[in-house]
Formats: sequence, structure tokens, C-alpha cells
Amino acid sequence: MMKNYAFNRSGSAKHKHRDSPYDLLKIFHIKPDRNPLVLEGPGGEIFTFHKVGATTGQRYTLAEITFEAGPGPFPHIHHYENEWLYIAEGAVLVAMGEKHHPDIDDVPGVNSPKDVLHTEVAGPGTLIYLPRYHVHTFGNQGLTQARMYAVWAPAGIENFFQAQIGLTPEEVSQMAPQYGLTFSSSRDQYVEGMVSGGSTHSADNHLEEFVELLSTRAAGQQEDVPEIKAWERAAGVWQLAPASD
Repeated sequence: MMKNYAFNRSGSAKHKHRDSPYDLLKIFHIKPDRNPLVLEGPGGEIFTFHKVGATTGQRYTLAEITFEAGPGPFPHIHHYENEWLYIAEGAVLVAMGEKHHPDIDDVPGVNSPKDVLHTEVAGPGTLIYLPRYHVHTFGNQGLTQARMYAVWAPAGIENFFQAQIGLTPEEVSQMAPQYGLTFSSSRDQYVEGMVSGGSTHSADNHLEEFVELLSTRAAGQQEDVPEIKAWERAAGVWQLAPASD
């Protein structure tokens, strides 16, 4: 299980604020788009798209996601974008397979063997990297609502989320390849089983790349760009410093 720490400049543990400082927009001083797109995702999550390709030079899309206790979306694979999840509230179970699926026609459980997914439970302050071509999903392991931020690079996935509104899982699975995704139509279609821990991806969350991506000024994107550093390495997981009051 991932251990979660917030660090100050000296590397010592920093106390969490009662109002939760794990706000990615504050950490990076990102100015949200006006009238953000808000919609329900395939797993019943509520997405608020604070930044989309039109306002980031197509470099990334950023959404805040809230979801209730229980499993999330069906397992799926991104073929266009890499993804980061930054946990703001709750206990989020993230599952990802080790197999590499660079061909969009290589569909686990259809014309390729199913994957075994490795699971980790992440708490506030944890940043997780989900590279393209790997089966993955997430869920809410806690008893209360969870909140996290998702960043996809490059941008464009917002078009998929708009297109999937009101569709059945089978219809989502059929249309997803148009947007560079393969999306299972059931929870076990791509998955042979799940095991706790053991993922080779949990140790490297590409923090430097993430910081550079969100700290680069683009038209309409940000006001002041703060000084953000990679703090200390703890249990193999890099952390972002929480926003200060």
C-alpha cells in the first residue's frame, strides 16, 4: 500500500490543514476556464473540466473528479494520452496491468489474453502515473465521497467524455476507438484478476514531467507560476507539496 506524506522545504512532515490543502489548482496557481464542462463519466463519476485543449494549447486536459464509494469505470486503455491522478480527498484504489497494448486492435479478452491488474490504495497528496497502452481503472475504497484530479497529456479526451453521455457500456465500447481508447463493456472483460501491490509503475510517477507540464505558461492558462520542487522520496512515491494557506 502506498504511504502518503506531505513535505515542507526541509523534507520534514508537514501537518495537513483541516480544509484540505490538496488542491491542484492552488498548488500550480492555475486559473480555471470560465463555464467549465461538467458531466457524468462512464462509472458515474462527476467530472469538472477546469482546463481543456482549447486553453492549454492542446498540451493537456485537467478535470476534477468526485465519486462515491464503490468501483469506478470499467477497465480501459488510452492509446493517445498519458494520465496522472492526484488524490485530494478519500482513499482511491488504482489498478493497472503490466502488459503493453500499443495496437488499438489488440483487445484483452477479445483477441489477446486478459490482464492481471496490480492495485494500490492512494490517499491525499499522492500522485499516480498511468502510461498509455496499459489497462487501468480506479474506485473509491473509502466510505465517503472521494475527490481527485486527472491530467491527460496531450489534450483531447474531453471529446470522448462528451460523446459517451447517455450511452450504454456496449455503445461506449463500440465508439471509444474513435477517440483513441479501448473500453471494456463489463468489469471482467479485460481482467483475469487483481493482486495487491507489485506494480512496476507505482515507483515512478513522472513528477518532473508533470510539474513541467502544468507550470508552463500558455495563453489563458495561468497567472503566477509558483516555485514547485520535488520534495523527498518516501516509500518509492514522489509527492507534491500541498498548497499553503
